[in-house]
Amino acid sequence: MKMVLIEINEGYFYLMAAGANAYLAVLSDMTCEPGRMGGMMRDLVVRIGAHLTSPPRRNGQTV
Repeated sequence: MKMVLIEINEGYFYLMAAGANAYLAVLSDMTCEPGRMGGMMRDLVVRIGAHLTSPPRRNGQTV
């Protein structure tokens, strides 16, 4: 899985692909251990990633 980790003022922003056209984003404070958060996000995506997908749409309608 691919993940982006950005250090921001007093915390971290995580972004991970979570299925077709879907992403999981998390904000944490500085006390969070980045490796542990990445692992927890990965586990969550593995368990529920299929439910997080977003089918393509055209003119507001599902294709």
